[in-house]
Amino acid sequence: MVDSEIKSNEPIMEKVLHRLVSKHIAGTTMSSALDAAKGISDKGISTSIMFLSGAAMDKPKAAYVTSTYLELIRRIARLGIGASVHVRLEQIGLGIGDSVAIANMKKIEEISNRNRVFVWAETDSLSKPLIRELSAMKIGIACSLDDAERYVNGGKSTKYVKVLLGEENRKDKEIAKRIGAIAKRVEMPVLSSGSDELLSKLSKAGRNERNLIFEFRLGYNKRHLKKAQKRKAKVSVLVPFGKDWVNYAMGNAPEGYMKFFAKRLFHDD
Repeated sequence: MVDSEIKSNEPIMEKVLHRLVSKHIAGTTMSSALDAAKGISDKGISTSIMFLSGAAMDKPKAAYVTSTYLELIRRIARLGIGASVHVRLEQIGLGIGDSVAIANMKKIEEISNRNRVFVWAETDSLSKPLIRELSAMKIGIACSLDDAERYVNGGKSTKYVKVLLGEENRKDKEIAKRIGAIAKRVEMPVLSSGSDELLSKLSKAGRNERNLIFEFRLGYNKRHLKKAQKRKAKVSVLVPFGKDWVNYAMGNAPEGYMKFFAKRLFHDD
């Protein structure tokens, strides 16, 4: 298929993808995300809210995303919703430079501490300078399993770590053991994955780690979440919102969705 044919299909395919993943995204507005988080918290399940926005490659965009998170924190506090906030450092300027992202993260930390709303800072790569800066803040670190192990084993005073499991972790037979080792050294360890089935299995394998929280994604399979709850596991739900949802959907759509999407896109009958 030539490029022009692919482009002509993009609006249609975007609509198809949105229809498939719509239940996994709490709309495009902050209000819709807060409503979704409140509905979940009313069921006794904690939540973490994430604004969907691409990496900021200039300071005005980084400042805009930062201000959005500041307003989100204030509104969570005003409404009394028991939700945390999940921030990707790439959204607030990490691509421009560590100093930009750290400066914006400090603004978010200040408002979060003032309003008693917990914040997670996620990044694809934890450099030593970044670890040093983040460790000095009263926030949690969200990163890959490999980075989490390196962070915890680095001798830092580690209290809050969210392990983000990707496709590469699903077939790792040692994953429960690795996670257990992290959980023993962290005050509040969270295990986050787009695979409800994996979280359900790990809630059984990690049944002795009572401080471990299993974070499902919005649109979760109720059967898998209930299995985890029956095992007395602590569960949480990640609630994403925003107009820039395509990249999130591509990386977090439930298994089988992306194969269907690719078939439709390339007319592979």
